[in-house]
Amino acid sequence: MGRGAPLIYLYGVTPGRYMPVWPVYIVRDHPAELSFSVAVDALTQRRLHRQGFRERVLRAYQEQCAICRLRHD
Repeated sequence: MGRGAPLIYLYGVTPGRYMPVWPVYIVRDHPAELSFSVAVDALTQRRLHRQGFRERVLRAYQEQCAICRLRHD
């Protein structure tokens, strides 16, 4: 946090699936809760919401294509 170095954050989209998000920066430390706060820009926030939508659609179609019914992402 003191260096302001960018990090890669693994964002949990659904159980067992993660999306790497970068760059993120630690902006606050909460030692009492053993946690910290990360900052992302507006573009990164939009990407996070799109990925969540994508995962919900894949789950709804049981991980298969709605057009050809083949099982691919």
